[in-house]
Amino acid sequence: MATNNQNIPRRPLTEFAQKYGVFKNRSQPAIIHALQGYKSGHTPVSANKPDDSANREEWKKIIEDYQFGQAQGFPMGWIRALGAYIPTAYTDFAAGWPKTELHNSIHPLIDGREWETLDRCSKSYPPPLIGNGRSGFMVADNEIIWDVLKPILQLTSRYLDNAHLWPWWDALLSEANSDNKITEESPSLKDTQNLCFRMRTGEEVSKQTVQVKDLLRAMAGHWHLRLRSMCCSPSHGGPQDGDWFGVTMPFGGPGKGTITLGAELIRALLTKDLKEPERIMLVTFCARTLAHEIAHAAAMHYQRRCDPRVPAETNGFKALPEAYFQDEALNELGHSMEQNVFKSDHLPIMSNTDGLMLMMINADFPFPKEHQASGFSQYLPPGKDLEPHAQARTLVPIEWMRMLLFPDFWDHYINRYGGDGINPDKAPAARIMLGNKYRQEYGDLLRVDLGILSDLPITANMSPEGTVACQLENMRRNMQRVARDRLEMVAGEYTIDPKTGVFSPPPLPILPPPQEEPSNNAPGGSQAQETAQIQGGPQVQGQPPAPLPQGQEAPARAPRDPPTPTSVYVLPDDIKEPLKASEVHAATRIATLLKYFRNVLGLHCIATCTEDALLFNLALLAKQHFQEDVTTEDWAYFLRACSSAEKMITWDSKTKLIHALKVGWEPSEPELRSPLPRPGWPEATLEPNALYEMIDHVRSFILSCAGFYPPNAVTWYDDEVVAFHFNALYGCGVSTADFKGICLTYFSSCWTTGPPGCMQYNAPNYLEKMAVGIDEHVRSLSESIDIGAAAPTGLIQNAINVAFEGVGVPEKDKATHPRHLLEDNRDWWQKALLELLPDYFSITMDGGQMRILFTYIGSIYSNDELLDHMTEEQAIAFYDFVTKYWEVPTAKRKIWPSELRNLYNSYQTDESLKIKLPRVFFSCLCMPSKYSKITPERQVEFAPAPEPAKSAEGANTQGQNAQGGAQGGGQEGNQGGTQGGPQTQEGFQAQGGPQVQGGPQIQGGPQAQGGFQTQGGFQAQGGPQVQGGPNIPIPPHPPTQGWWWRGN
Repeated sequence: MATNNQNIPRRPLTEFAQKYGVFKNRSQPAIIHALQGYKSGHTPVSANKPDDSANREEWKKIIEDYQFGQAQGFPMGWIRALGAYIPTAYTDFAAGWPKTELHNSIHPLIDGREWETLDRCSKSYPPPLIGNGRSGFMVADNEIIWDVLKPILQLTSRYLDNAHLWPWWDALLSEANSDNKITEESPSLKDTQNLCFRMRTGEEVSKQTVQVKDLLRAMAGHWHLRLRSMCCSPSHGGPQDGDWFGVTMPFGGPGKGTITLGAELIRALLTKDLKEPERIMLVTFCARTLAHEIAHAAAMHYQRRCDPRVPAETNGFKALPEAYFQDEALNELGHSMEQNVFKSDHLPIMSNTDGLMLMMINADFPFPKEHQASGFSQYLPPGKDLEPHAQARTLVPIEWMRMLLFPDFWDHYINRYGGDGINPDKAPAARIMLGNKYRQEYGDLLRVDLGILSDLPITANMSPEGTVACQLENMRRNMQRVARDRLEMVAGEYTIDPKTGVFSPPPLPILPPPQEEPSNNAPGGSQAQETAQIQGGPQVQGQPPAPLPQGQEAPARAPRDPPTPTSVYVLPDDIKEPLKASEVHAATRIATLLKYFRNVLGLHCIATCTEDALLFNLALLAKQHFQEDVTTEDWAYFLRACSSAEKMITWDSKTKLIHALKVGWEPSEPELRSPLPRPGWPEATLEPNALYEMIDHVRSFILSCAGFYPPNAVTWYDDEVVAFHFNALYGCGVSTADFKGICLTYFSSCWTTGPPGCMQYNAPNYLEKMAVGIDEHVRSLSESIDIGAAAPTGLIQNAINVAFEGVGVPEKDKATHPRHLLEDNRDWWQKALLELLPDYFSITMDGGQMRILFTYIGSIYSNDELLDHMTEEQAIAFYDFVTKYWEVPTAKRKIWPSELRNLYNSYQTDESLKIKLPRVFFSCLCMPSKYSKITPERQVEFAPAPEPAKSAEGANTQGQNAQGGAQGGGQEGNQGGTQGGPQTQEGFQAQGGPQVQGGPQIQGGPQAQGGFQTQGGFQAQGGPQVQGGPNIPIPPHPPTQGWWWRGN
């Protein structure tokens, strides 16, 4: 067949396609061709007719196979017979269903106060707009959202508050020393212990009571609940592999964990003309998902109470692997809770539209294909997921889900039948699923003899509660009978393909075309694509089963059936029509707002953020400043305008990321408002010594976490969340304002301003690669180069500028939109050297020329190690040289180790006394001495020379007791140098060298008093800490003879 002519008008979308979307996965061209761009693929396919052509039969077969695979091996007729297929449920059996609702109060852990608001939300990854013609954001205090969220929370509350469902929770939340918990070494993770727990016996429960209700309620106030897109990373909104329905994180906000529910599920509940079966499936699945995440949260929240293991890091930031329950092979507590409380693990089959579902599958946990090992979740024993597995899958009847929303089900039925009352009904059909971690195959399709019991008699002397419980039990039994009888009628006529296992329905007789085309919604209306209409309503107890009606879609043009495709359909490129005048006006209005708030939003640089984040912040600013609304519809016009002009921003439809471009921000008429300036930030208010220490920690944080900011990641990060992560890693307790002030003031090479409440990571994309390369290169040079020796400027510049280059980086990891461009940042390397690399280099000026000095300390030889690298004669010569140098009044009091070693070697006439290895010489300088010390700048600082006129006794008195003297530490001075010297940049400016323009300046530190004494003094033990190196102890007295560091 020839390829379709895209210029020929296509058929209008069917009703199902309008609701459930059109299949657009280009990796399956056969399905795209079969659905012809206007079908959903979710309409049941009718049986072949005698007059069907071979092409038509093949076309149906493709769609039938697609549906068979989607339904995990269940034929469509069986799914409908079991009352499990959402698209046709309304016409099959649920046309008369009223809205079913619970009326109980909401558990305090998940009530409205625990959900984020616009004021209490992450500013870098805020809640999305509702969209679809509705105003506002997806937050619980929005009435539109609360109306659909409330039934979910009420059902979840029933799960959490019902004591019949607590045995598994009781086992999890028992004390760490309980008899039902043991630890053992993990065979999969190094230096890690596994925790295994089991259900507690009656004796154990009576011996140690676990107040499950109180413990779950006590979690309120410590967990933050929110809605986010399940297609993006739940932590920052960037790209991720795979989707999720719910996520629990121990740190989603300052001091709080976060439980996140997929926004698409809530948005699906707002679908126009949502039928009651669809609402029921969404509500029950969301409630189950929320309870799943609370299981994870409870284990995190009560880790110290319930887990005998100790995290590897003392601050508790590092998470422990979750516990294994009884004989379950995988440690995933959310699924374990579902399996043991709800007695099954639900797997939704999604439609083409995110959020809307087609059916629900009952599975058992764990099954390797669905429940894969990852990170701390590992199969036990190792390799078990590679072994063959088999389990029976069943379909979840929609009517059974509906019962969960009956108040009487919880008030009377569960109270009578206990936790077993929530068990899924036995299904009359099952599909055996075979597989392992890497593959999944269909086994037998089974018919199950249920042996359904007769109805319970309801007598006059029954209590009202007992009567209701019996009525609900009889309802469940009748549901099983109806499903069994319908399945008998359908399955008895099916034939099975022995190769594929596909059941084929029998052919139907040719029907005459209808005399007129009835309306879509009336009984006997137009046939859905490839269906034959069968009349009939739901079965009433005691009557024969009614035949199933077929699903309905939009009327076909042909009298009977849609035409068989005559050409290969190829999904066309998504080319939008040119914007209309009104749409251009809307796009221009958004562009004007964005230009005005450009600097406030952090778009002054090449920023990357989520679409939701930019929309959220722009909408808030527009409302605050101009009382204007920003709608998703106007925003879509703006994105199309930017895409066609390639200006201002770009938008990735797959990742939903926004990238700010450098062009298109020029003001144009009639724009009269000048852009707002960049916002300022508070300066850090720490004391100088604490500030220096915190700067060191932040530097370490930036370099060690560079790998967490990949090239294509978002650049906006919530102030409080980043500060919380920093404090958790370093145990500092610094305030958010001080942390932000340090980042933006002293590390402007990596951080800049973002939208309100955010900082922006703005380092070049390959900072981690640069840092690793510099470290490896410098370590290799440290054996042969003295501290203070000049390093080749061009070589160092090129090594630092590697941060801009993706050399050796796989194509998939390269930046699509670089955060920095080298041609615009020629001086960035100098700022990076001063801010990020003071442990390696220092900058000084020599005759107007900039010089880079090598300042990396590396490892220092210990006392014993020095014995192996130098002779006793060299040690005596070194001590003699240091003493004589100190006695010379005109000698430099601050000198680089490289220059001092040259002087020492020049002073020695005996070649054997010269020290050839820089590390040996520097290690000697680091040994205890009252004559010299190593400054934070890596220089050797000598004490003032003795005064010749003084007696020995007087000199000794002066040296030990005068203010600022060498003995005992004295007063702390500025880390940048002695009184009268220049302030150092970051505490690492070479002596006498001017500061590099634009670099950060630490000001306000106290100056040393009394001349010589600097920060830390000449302490007897525990001298100043050199950045990146070991502690350098400096006792006050050298011995008078022999190896002075060994004593007499």
